[in-house]
Amino acid sequence: MKILARITGLVFCWLLPAGAYAHEPLFNNGSAEDYRRAASLSGDTRTIQADTEGLWPRVGEGSEYSIESNKVVITDNEDYITIKTNNPPDNTLTTTNPNCVKVQSYTFKIPKNPERLDSPRKITRRMQEIGVALNGVVIAGPFDSQNKIAP
Repeated sequence: MKILARITGLVFCWLLPAGAYAHEPLFNNGSAEDYRRAASLSGDTRTIQADTEGLWPRVGEGSEYSIESNKVVITDNEDYITIKTNNPPDNTLTTTNPNCVKVQSYTFKIPKNPERLDSPRKITRRMQEIGVALNGVVIAGPFDSQNKIAP
């Protein structure tokens, strides 16, 4: 079980239903060659974003799968808000990349009276769980499986 005992900031995400957005993105709006070219890009995040501007992800191409239901328990006491989660999102899962969602056990203890650090703490490769959304999905750090900043 992972416990974060001292947190200086916390990100809560409100997840809106798909119909809540002003417009729905068009997925698979590029050719197969556009996606092959995008998959082979390298460089920093800004360069990759500029080179793929307007190209939406291939969301619809994977097959759907399901795992254990999302379970979130939020409790509190005088000192902490505690969020226990098994981590799966509460939306349709598709296999659009080689990674699939796994059920895991996380516990986040968020102090009600956080202490200010003397200096900012840098996010490192060892800090892969940096937050949790209200639906229990863990917010991962920016490093990918090859210890690079993932674009």
